[in-house]
Amino acid sequence: MNIEFIVWNFSGKVGEIGNFSVNCYGLLFAAGLALAGYWIYNRFIEEGMTEKDFELFLIWSFICMFLGCRLCHCLFYQWNYFSNHPLEIFLPFKISSEGWNFIGYRGLASHGGAVGMVVAMLIFMAKTHRDLWKVMDIVAIGACLAGAFIRLGNLMNSEIVGLPTQLPWGFVFTAVDNQPRHPAQLYESLFYIAEFSAAALLFKKYRYSSKLRPGAYFGVVVAVMFTFRLLIENVKEVQESFEKEMMFDMGQILSVPFIVVGVVIFLLKILQKKGRK
Repeated sequence: MNIEFIVWNFSGKVGEIGNFSVNCYGLLFAAGLALAGYWIYNRFIEEGMTEKDFELFLIWSFICMFLGCRLCHCLFYQWNYFSNHPLEIFLPFKISSEGWNFIGYRGLASHGGAVGMVVAMLIFMAKTHRDLWKVMDIVAIGACLAGAFIRLGNLMNSEIVGLPTQLPWGFVFTAVDNQPRHPAQLYESLFYIAEFSAAALLFKKYRYSSKLRPGAYFGVVVAVMFTFRLLIENVKEVQESFEKEMMFDMGQILSVPFIVVGVVIFLLKILQKKGRK
């Protein structure tokens, strides 16, 4: 049977401004954060929070999410390199004998971003005394939307590719090789859109009635998201060579604590609801 696979030869670049390249990844990353932020802002207002609250949350979430993403990648994926180039952890330059070459931040790990967002919400709670669980519910749902766009950005960059496949929807990422592969980035993006849609619909319909206690949405969204992340790794190429010798890759190992925490929080909130009847 003759199968015509999808040939993906998009460079990811959409233009240049001076010496800087404008690429789809950056645009989609920004779009995802903007749409998630818009959804979170509206839910904050509905829960009685102010624009000042949202601005404070935005500042801390950006700082903590970036640091979390960057540190997680450097510590767990490329520590052998960054332990010898510590300045490059925080600076968007590759430093060599030839000088400083601007390369941006190549290497951001979503697990670290999730931890960073939790830290940001704890800081936000300490400064505003808002209900932490309600904030965590809202942010977790919005994060699904951001994750969907970020994975589309990975698709545009032909990165985080899947394993070889003969399925008719396989992508040939010409920047990688000429083998048809699972479009793992697209799988993740579509799943996160579906998760966001389902969670946002439930939140709109039930909010905090007798059905669910604050924190339950956070628990189930995190557990479902990282369970899918654990499973989807089975059709992905490993990101670093050292992972080839491991039974479970780093993405799977880092997903397990999130699944456990999500399930525990969800169950505790369900038990809390029943105990108050």
